[in-house]
Amino acid sequence: MKTIALQLLCAIASATGAFSLPQLDTPPGVTIGNFKLETFTSVSSAGSIAGAPDSNLNRLPLPTDGSAVRIERTELHVYSMDVNNNGPKAIRALVWDFIFADTTTNKEMLRRSFANVQQIDTGKHKTIKFTTQLSPPKIVTAEALKNGKTPFLQRAQLQCVQFADGSIWEQAEAIGKPCERLGRWLERRKTWRPGLEDLPFNP
Repeated sequence: MKTIALQLLCAIASATGAFSLPQLDTPPGVTIGNFKLETFTSVSSAGSIAGAPDSNLNRLPLPTDGSAVRIERTELHVYSMDVNNNGPKAIRALVWDFIFADTTTNKEMLRRSFANVQQIDTGKHKTIKFTTQLSPPKIVTAEALKNGKTPFLQRAQLQCVQFADGSIWEQAEAIGKPCERLGRWLERRKTWRPGLEDLPFNP
């Protein structure tokens, strides 16, 4: 029940967008906003039900006596932000952080880092999403729950942006050389399967 309550509070905070911290630098003409965290449960099955070869493949089979079905539930978290590119260059890829902070002290609690390959032309807007099992903070302050506040403040921060012309922009306070790591990832990505656009990017 505590987990469900926490997820509901997260959903409320995401929906209102009222709890965000001030942003740091962004490339000229590029702005970000509408930071969201959404949680859902993915249900999958493996195996088959004995004696039911004509089962509807679009319906999750229910286990019965003699069934070899195994149902698995996985909690997934979708981190997202809106990116508006009104700068002079198209964006090719970016590294960004989703940050959680204490509602009372504004002290950072947790930071999730991601990399995305996303083409965002000049004058265009796009919602960047990352789906992962990496969760929000597990600990919520008693004061936040007591006062009925959102469990934590949320914001996003760009760490590195690679433009279509090959030039880069890096956050002045970036840690761990994100642009250098992004370049290495993009090179390795050339040998991977098509469609792999995202990567957890924790230092």
